[in-house]
Amino acid sequence: MGKILVKKKADKYIITNRLDVRETINERIINQISRGMYQEFIPLTVTQKKKNIVLGTTVEGLIPLNIYFSGVVSKGVFLDVVIKLIRIIKICEQNTMNANNLDFDIGKIFLEPQSKAIHVIYWPVVNNVLESSPSEFFKRLPYYINFFQFEDQSYINEYASFFNGIDPFSINNFEKLIKKLLGVKPTENNSPSGRIGNYETPEQPNDQSDDAPLDIAYDPFKQIQDNKESAAASVFCTSCGRKNDASANFCIGCGQKLEKSFNNTNKNEENEAQKAQEYDRDMPKGTAVLGSNVGGTTVLGAEFLDRPSFPYLIREKTQEKVYVDKPVFRIGKEKRYCDLFVSDNPAVSRSHADIITKDNKYYIKDLNSTNRTYVNERVIPIETEIEIFSGTKLRLANEDFVFYIE
Repeated sequence: MGKILVKKKADKYIITNRLDVRETINERIINQISRGMYQEFIPLTVTQKKKNIVLGTTVEGLIPLNIYFSGVVSKGVFLDVVIKLIRIIKICEQNTMNANNLDFDIGKIFLEPQSKAIHVIYWPVVNNVLESSPSEFFKRLPYYINFFQFEDQSYINEYASFFNGIDPFSINNFEKLIKKLLGVKPTENNSPSGRIGNYETPEQPNDQSDDAPLDIAYDPFKQIQDNKESAAASVFCTSCGRKNDASANFCIGCGQKLEKSFNNTNKNEENEAQKAQEYDRDMPKGTAVLGSNVGGTTVLGAEFLDRPSFPYLIREKTQEKVYVDKPVFRIGKEKRYCDLFVSDNPAVSRSHADIITKDNKYYIKDLNSTNRTYVNERVIPIETEIEIFSGTKLRLANEDFVFYIE
């Protein structure tokens, strides 16, 4: 009987597939994978153990999809992963490979931390007794995810309803749905490299080459600099004060539903500036405060209203958002020295932990705190830098955060 095993050692995942006696290896495909013809497929080794052939691989430096989805997931993050997995199925179709041999298991699909490129295992097996069903995987996928609650979640219902019909699953029709939910439309051109055509937004003419990069991810947190936009074409969020395009239904800053009223634009700006000035009197410049009565995550100073892209933290119990905008970003309850002041949790130490940015990587270090620091529910050693990635769950004492990279 065929059997797939996954063992984790430190930051490595060792995956083996002991073939059934009825199964044989497709030499053509395993040779193509070994030569790197498909960058999305993880290389495999072949060994003979007694009467069985064993396929195996060691994955290192990548994040399993179940860990990547372990925090709060936005619409853009979810649909971006789905469209990339559809692209991988298309590669199989274009190269006469059985897509059911893809190991579509949420714990065995991997992402690169920085580029978010997806890598999967393709078992090049004839008579595969452990075939997976991509359609069943896509159908179950939303049930593994904690979606961002401040977004319009109607897209989830539309996604789920696709699988309620009696017609056989069609990857082409499913692709059309995901493109529609992403707000992009495909051209008719399909490239031989496996790309599912080009993507054309309503504002962009269809004159880009097939090698042009795709930009399909939607991020509800992304800060958009639109200072030159006129007030008549803008609407301000009554919750956080962010300026939004007049056509937007939800705030790009906090995700709240927008009230379409343009006559209070200047008033909202003045109120937000006055609020920041009042709250800034007794705090070091740039300090963010959790647990305050100002509402949401308070980021002080006008220079923060249109900031460059930084990683950020989401406080789980309130959904407050704080940017990690320093090379060494300290979290604790000593407001004089901390960049993130947790004012309402006595379990957090005065200087509890640092988030460190260096060489385009991110680390967390416990500063000998009383109640320790946890990464993905595992306690970390004190004074040791532990690398973290987008979607990593952090716990400082009993205070939960999720770390994200824009």
